[in-house]
Amino acid sequence: MSISWAMMLQERDPTRAERELLDTIERGGRTPAGRTAVQLHLSQLLPSNRPGSRLKIASRLFAPLEISHNLQVFLLSNGDIFVLGRDMPENQVDNIVHRVRSLFDNDPLTFDDFDDGIDPFVTWYAYEVDFSELEMVVRNLLEAAEILRKQRLGTPAPPEPLSPSDLDQLRDKVLALNIRPMLRRQPCIRLRPRQSAEIMFEEITVGITEVRDSIAPGKDIFADRWLFQDFSRTLDAALLAVLPQAPVLARPAAISLNLNLESIDSREFRGLLNVLKPGQKVIAEVQVIDIFTNLAAYQSTRDLLRHNGHGILIDGLSPAMLGAMDMSLLDPDFVKILWAADLAAPQHPRKGEGLADLVSGLGAERVILSRCESEQAMSWGLANGMTAFQGRYMDAILGTVTMQQCPSSSQCILRDCIIRRTSVMGRRRSECPNMPWLDQVQVLSAPSRRRTQ
Repeated sequence: MSISWAMMLQERDPTRAERELLDTIERGGRTPAGRTAVQLHLSQLLPSNRPGSRLKIASRLFAPLEISHNLQVFLLSNGDIFVLGRDMPENQVDNIVHRVRSLFDNDPLTFDDFDDGIDPFVTWYAYEVDFSELEMVVRNLLEAAEILRKQRLGTPAPPEPLSPSDLDQLRDKVLALNIRPMLRRQPCIRLRPRQSAEIMFEEITVGITEVRDSIAPGKDIFADRWLFQDFSRTLDAALLAVLPQAPVLARPAAISLNLNLESIDSREFRGLLNVLKPGQKVIAEVQVIDIFTNLAAYQSTRDLLRHNGHGILIDGLSPAMLGAMDMSLLDPDFVKILWAADLAAPQHPRKGEGLADLVSGLGAERVILSRCESEQAMSWGLANGMTAFQGRYMDAILGTVTMQQCPSSSQCILRDCIIRRTSVMGRRRSECPNMPWLDQVQVLSAPSRRRTQ
């Protein structure tokens, strides 16, 4: 599960990062020799192109230089990124700036044609020459953030954040909670030659909103990254404890689970593996932001899973992120690209030559297009070399095939069949007049592609 922790903190206090940045710059101004600041103007991106999760990923691309060259990185409330340091390795920083630019390369801000020779995407400041300008820029950013903070004072109070004292109580509530009705599944379907398709794996998730509403109404369980991560490990354990009882577990060749990296090396995870059929696989889905937090843990987890015949999947990628990240270092078994409608919109001249090559280079069998909610999404994926898809459009296709072949289909409507099939355990699944048939269809005919003019 991807949570933009920095952005959530900024929502609570839009001046926090700006105040810390100004303080750091003013202290550095006392010894300006060799100091540099770099501003990435991501606030100038189109709003649809700068979701909080992508801004967070952009800032984390500088993480290696924070360690190796003691640089400081600030993600501001408006989305701008500042990088500060003494004796900054300019070539390395410039390379990362280029990678950040590629994350947003369908936005006009990243286009290369500048009439005045000034790049609107990035500005470099040398303290010894540009300190007055730098200080004024940051003071203006702080002033804008302060205005935003005052505007938000009149809005309703946000949910009370989770505190350390709440954690033990919530753990006990999770362990006592019946999460079976909150489990959902969604197939990932791979198209094969001759207009056929098969289920690659079933992704099983637990509705975190349902859990929160059941055990902590009025609490913001996402407020603190580390508290939520601790809480989610308890939720992982509850999920892993319940799954061996699920009838759906016996059918698919593979299942996928969104888990913390730590949960994969747990007694509960090993217990799940023990009930799988011979040859049945588990694919652990991890968010790209979590990988940046602990690359070593990701690599060791990936190797452990592979050693035991399972796999790992990196979730939450955009096409631009796929090109900006070094996949040879991460070497996942699968990646998920998130579909968005604007991906099919006409692109600027610099766009269009890259994604199909990236898919081919990584291996089309490893790339999944998720959140497919229309035929347009699937057609776009096919045009870019993808053959695996996941989303509500695929759910509808599978529901249609299930009803066409089910002996009891006269008692149902398509909507009910789809809902029942997404259920893992509980009442909704039991309402099906022919429950075994919900898991029966594993191979199906692929939908015909419409001709385009």
